[in-house]
Amino acid sequence: MKTFRGLFLTLTLITLTTIIWGQTPFGTLKVKNADNLFIDCSEMSNFDWLEYLYYLQREYGKDSPQYLSALPDTTQTRSLDKYSIYRHPKYRNYPIVGITYEQAVGYAQWRTKVANVILEQSGKKYRFEYQLATEDVLQQAYLQQKNKTVPSSELLAKTSKKLVYLDGNAKEITSNGTVVTGVDNDKLIFEAYQHPDSLTSFRCMAKVVK
Repeated sequence: MKTFRGLFLTLTLITLTTIIWGQTPFGTLKVKNADNLFIDCSEMSNFDWLEYLYYLQREYGKDSPQYLSALPDTTQTRSLDKYSIYRHPKYRNYPIVGITYEQAVGYAQWRTKVANVILEQSGKKYRFEYQLATEDVLQQAYLQQKNKTVPSSELLAKTSKKLVYLDGNAKEITSNGTVVTGVDNDKLIFEAYQHPDSLTSFRCMAKVVK
């Protein structure tokens, strides 16, 4: 089994999952009233995406189609700042934007691959499966966020495990091929995904497979 050397932070965080949070995928919160479903507490960040690119570059090369096809459309963000937002340290924790539906799906597949390599090497009998969040799961998660249904026992030292930004911050691509664009009477508003832009990001949901 190949070890993904160099992805120190990714591997460390995934390993923390098995040590600290057991079968809860790192950075996620269980979706209330849903069996074995978890959702990212926030959108994928620029830093998350840079980790992904770093892996692709090391594994396949900087001129490979795998790496080049994962680069975000930086023309969508340069208008907001003179720098390329997704690479600038100032914007490290901002949501990754300027990506396509296919790129977001590719990230979820990669995340599944890396997580399960570590789980297997750690002797765990379960696996994680990531995908883009569905409309139904995002709606339930939004109600969790709104009602603040997060028990204090799920708070961990430096990382506050609570859902954030589902009612704003960025539009979010779903597995259904739509995007969240707002809220009306406690219902998320979904519209058809059109193309990458400076306001659209995504988050993943996950399930534990035993």
